[in-house]
Amino acid sequence: MKKFTGVVLVLIALVFLVVIIVRGVTFGINCGGHMGRAANANSIGLAKQEMEIVVKYLEYNNLTNGNTSVLWDTPSQDLGFFYKNMKDSLVELQSIKDTATPLEKSNVLMKLRETLTHHGDKSTSITVPWGISLAPHNVLFAVWGVISVLIAIVGCALFVDDSY
Repeated sequence: MKKFTGVVLVLIALVFLVVIIVRGVTFGINCGGHMGRAANANSIGLAKQEMEIVVKYLEYNNLTNGNTSVLWDTPSQDLGFFYKNMKDSLVELQSIKDTATPLEKSNVLMKLRETLTHHGDKSTSITVPWGISLAPHNVLFAVWGVISVLIAIVGCALFVDDSY
């Protein structure tokens, strides 16, 4: 019975991991992927189309202000700054006239790419606040994560306990 209870507790704790993964994938599909496409767009129209999706997603999911940090507010996790940056990028794309020169259009697209991406040592990735896929419920997920770890520890202890 202890082993069964241990397995059940570990499985309950794993639900947390599944939810975290699903939320991350969902954000990647519905927002992050569109940011990447906007960064790679070769035309103002295509970039604008993708950035409209990004801004609508942020607004619909209430990711327009606050901070994704659980313990203290940090500039790198400021949702207000991130949202304003995305919105301003869209406004800039919308302000480009069809009569703009190819150089002007290219400069706007390069600026957008620099805004949306981060260049690491070996790769380029989109720039988003850490934990944005869990926002605006980051504190709830942090508490759930701690409880899940404790449940998993108890479950593992019950599973490997041979004292019966």
